[in-house]
Amino acid sequence: MTKHGTMNPTKGILLDTALAMVKEDGIENFSARKLAERCGLTHQAPYRYFKNKDTLIEGMAEEVCNRLTVYVNRQMKRRSGEEAFLVLIEEMIHFLVK
Repeated sequence: MTKHGTMNPTKGILLDTALAMVKEDGIENFSARKLAERCGLTHQAPYRYFKNKDTLIEGMAEEVCNRLTVYVNRQMKRRSGEEAFLVLIEEMIHFLVK
């Protein structure tokens, strides 16, 4: 199982690469064509996994939320005994800054 659950590995690579591209260049410079090129795929490959650019971006947002949940849960266990709400907020901010 990958960090994306039972997701198709290519779809996971597309999401990981898309997130890296947005982090590097910003969402305004993101395109599915550039994503495919960076992954070494045909320009149509992203559309085998995502209906359109909007659903790709939704998938990226969902992946960020999933990663945030995993990260915060891990930190909550590590910091048990501390005020849960403060740990939650601190760790969410830390994750988003990273």
